[in-house]
Amino acid sequence: MALAERKPSGREQDQAQIDRLERLRHKLHGKDLSKARRAAYKLSWQQEDGLEILEEAMLGNTGKMTKVAAGYGLRKMNGRMRKMAMDVITKGLNSSSPVTKQICKQTLILLLLGPKGKGASSADISAQLAGLRIEEISTNGNIKKPTRRPVRTNANRKY
Repeated sequence: MALAERKPSGREQDQAQIDRLERLRHKLHGKDLSKARRAAYKLSWQQEDGLEILEEAMLGNTGKMTKVAAGYGLRKMNGRMRKMAMDVITKGLNSSSPVTKQICKQTLILLLLGPKGKGASSADISAQLAGLRIEEISTNGNIKKPTRRPVRTNANRKY
């Protein structure tokens, strides 16, 4: 995937900083989600330049994995950039793309509630996600209920 050349914003201090931002941008748009998330995390520490690149990835015409990684980077913004990241996520909720809306909604939920076990109780998360059900849709359109694994007893245990 060929990315358009990014114009330096003027905030970069030297050529090494420009090269670093360009490398992180290419990793963010890459195919490996793990590397894209790491690049997004590193961009979250780059203040305005990182926010600009993450906003371009989230609101631009990019793939789903790039948007997921950008959402992760926006969630990890710290300090004064956190409010600006929240504004980018809010813009994404108003986007015409259903993929962007879905990813921004999930990012906003994770941003507001925090990770499970760190401040947000499971009851809060359950109340927030009460309307969502996990279902499997077969090829003929029928909905399959999730199956429950059988409980192992001594009688049916494999030795």
